[in-house]
Parts: sequence; C-alpha cells; structure tokens
Amino acid sequence: PGRATPGGSIAGRAAQHERPGVRQRAVAGFRPGEAGARRGGGQGERGRKRAASAKLGGAREVPGLRGDLRQQLPAVRGARELPRIQGCTGVGVHEVGQELQRVSGAQEAALRARRRDVHIPKVFANGVYEGGFKEVLNKADRGAYDELFEREFGVEPTTLQRAVDRRPMVIFSLPNCPQCDVLYEDLKKRGVPVQDVFEKLDKAWPQYQSLKAQLQRIMGKQQFSFPQTFVRGVYQGDYDEVIAKADGGA
Repeated sequence: PGRATPGGSIAGRAAQHERPGVRQRAVAGFRPGEAGARRGGGQGERGRKRAASAKLGGAREVPGLRGDLRQQLPAVRGARELPRIQGCTGVGVHEVGQELQRVSGAQEAALRARRRDVHIPKVFANGVYEGGFKEVLNKADRGAYDELFEREFGVEPTTLQRAVDRRPMVIFSLPNCPQCDVLYEDLKKRGVPVQDVFEKLDKAWPQYQSLKAQLQRIMGKQQFSFPQTFVRGVYQGDYDEVIAKADGGA
C-alpha cells in the first residue's frame, strides 16, 4: 500500500482500466439517469415507465396524470403534498413516489387555480350537462326541473308554492307587462323593497307551462292575468285588486 508501481498510482491504474464506453458517455455529457432511461426505452412498457420515472426525478409513473401537469411537478417532497396533486388532477395519485420536489410558489398558484376548476357535484339531466352546485340550485329555484321530477319520480311541482311560503310578500310578473311595471313603480314609491318582492317568470322558459299550472292551482282559478300577488301565503288578487287594497291602507 502506498508503494509506487509501474502502472502509476491507484487512481492512475483505475483510469487506465476505465471502460471506453463509459468515458465516451461522460465526455458526451450523458448523465447516469438519462442513460438508464435510454437503455430502458427499448424494453417496451418497462422502458417507458423507467423513462417517465427519470423525468419525474425518481417518482414512479402516475396513472392518468396529464403530461402538462407532469411537467409542472418536477418538485414535491413528502407524502403530505399528494392530496394537493390529487385535487388538481382529479385522478388518484397514490402511485406517486416520495422523491418529487416541493412545488415552487408560482407552480403552487397554478395548481391551486387548476384545482378550483374541479368541483363536485356535476349534474346531468336528460343527458345534458346542467352545471355545478350553484348553477343547478339556481335552476331548481326557477322550476327548471319540475317537469322532470314529476315525470320521472312522481314528485308534485312546488316551486311557486315554496316562493309563496317563504316570503312575506311575492308578486309574480312577466317581462314586457305594462301592469306589472305600473305596480312595481307604485309599490316602490310606497317604500316596498320591490327588488325582493317581484318574481319575474318568462313565457320563453321551457318550464313556463309547469309554473303556470302551479300558479293556477295556488290561486284556485284557471283564467288570470299578470301580476298576481301573495302576502304571508294568502292570495291577494291581480293588479286592480292589489292597487285598491294598497290605496285603502291594507
């Protein structure tokens, strides 16, 4: 040990015995991870998984993880980051390894923005996408699903009855209705919060016929004109009757 030999030092002998192929790859700028990925590339599915693992910095292949997100995740160390990725991608990420680096501030903001686009529930009716929670709730409050509920589930439509029951005063009106506009302005001058009182229906809505039938049932008559007024759940009449009651101090 430590004695000089004809072959030179220990490091020198190691350099002499170094394989030419290894030196060439080192000179050419190849890194061991890349070499392993390239060697694995010719082995079918296993080769592709190894190549993907090298790109992810040592993580295993993630089933269903989109390519654009894969490029955004060079970073996440620790299992505590996995729920964040799962929320952003909408797919299971339990196959992700432990060697992803932590997401940088800019990448994290982008991932959070992407995660906000994924909300549950998603609602479909008659094979058509209706939207998320808030969209569907707003449509349901306008009676958009009354006919569907009645036809498919035998549920009696109660959209207008609910509006009558939960408001101290509600007036059903229509667009381009002169008497509705006159009553609106009259009650506004009397200090009535008309924006909370008037419920405008629309004959162009697909659910209008169902709403009309509900209104006829609540009023107890078939022939009517708009506006129609209810106070504390009690039917007050049409335009003329309501104006007369208001003028009389009712």
